[in-house]
Formats: sequence, structure tokens, C-alpha cells
Amino acid sequence: MRALDEALGANGCLTKLRHQAKADDEALRAPASLTERVRKSQSDWLAVRQATSVRGRELSELAAWLYPESQRAPGGHVLAGPGWLLDKPVDLDRIRLMWSENQEPVPRFGNLDHVLPLTDRGEMYRGYSRAVRDLVRPRLLENRLSYRLLDIKQEDGLTLTFGTTTFVDVFDVKQVLAHEFKASWSRSGRSIPEWTDLPLRTAITDPFDPKRLIMSPEISTLTV
Repeated sequence: MRALDEALGANGCLTKLRHQAKADDEALRAPASLTERVRKSQSDWLAVRQATSVRGRELSELAAWLYPESQRAPGGHVLAGPGWLLDKPVDLDRIRLMWSENQEPVPRFGNLDHVLPLTDRGEMYRGYSRAVRDLVRPRLLENRLSYRLLDIKQEDGLTLTFGTTTFVDVFDVKQVLAHEFKASWSRSGRSIPEWTDLPLRTAITDPFDPKRLIMSPEISTLTV
């Protein structure tokens, strides 16, 4: 009887050891699987962002052709909203820059999983700029204050109303749209994608509404 008890006890210990070994084996495999998913996610994301076969300006011009001719400036490569193109120049003393204390919220376009990679912990990055900081590692990426266009009026001249935003807010919005278009363009054999492949851009609805799309001023130089 004692021998039987010892045998059963030994079998019980053996069973426990087998269960523990199985659990340890699964634990070892799980990180490997996670590591591979992270590696592929980051690699695929970088492949889209760093593709050198086309320049960002060329893709921006292609994206403009998604919109009807009535929403494009002459030449078709730049979008122009209603009243954006003036019939004649406006004297500088009739241009007014207004300041608004209103802080408009940053527009949200929906799920960003298809334009963001996984972090090393297997979680989705919360913002495009953070992914760029960690994976691209640019020499300079600072979140500085920026101006934001809030309204345009053509009454007795031209009135532009501005508020504030930040570099990261502008960067995150514009870059997810650019990444989505670039990835879809690549998948479609380098042709203009269908709107169904661009859920973020579709969610904007009106690209000329400053509340739906952050618009920040930039400096351009004209050489005559």
C-alpha cells in the first residue's frame, strides 16, 4: 500500500512537472511571437515611410486628383477652396490678421491602426510623431508652438483669423494622411487609390474647413 502511495505521489509530481514544462515552453514561445509581430509591423511601416522611389511632393500632387476639378487650382495639382483664389490682388493695407483666443480641438479621423506601427511592447503607437521619434530617429524633432488658420473672409479686403496649435498636432494629422495615401498608392500598383482605401482622408469630409483639417501657415519665396 505504501509503495502504491509513493508511486501515485511520484506520478502526481511528474504530472505537475509536465504541466510546468508546458507552461514554460508556451511562455518562451509567446515573446518570440510578439517580437516577430513587432518586427514586421515596424519594418512594414518604415518601408512605406522611407520608400525612395517617389517624392512627397509628387504624391501630394497625385492626391489632389482625388478631388473634382472644381476644388483644384489651375493645373490641377493644388486644392483651392471656394473663394481661395482671388480675382485680383488685394492691397496689403486691406489685409487684416486677426487673433482668436479660441482653442479649436485637434480633428480626429477614426482608427489609426493601419498607419501606425507597434511599439516594442506590442502596443499600438499613440501618435505618428512618437513613432518617427523612436524608429526614424531624426536629428531634430521638437514640439514647438505654431499658428493655426481658423477663418478666411473676403469682406472689404481679406481677413485671416489665426489661433495656436503645435508642431506635433500638425505633424500627426498631416503625416497619417500622407502615410495612408502612400501605402494605398503602393498597393494599387502606383496609381491613384480609390476613396474606399482612404478612410482617414474620407473622414475629413471637407478639406477646406479649418475645423476639420489643421491648416498652418508656411513661408514661400517667389523669385522673379
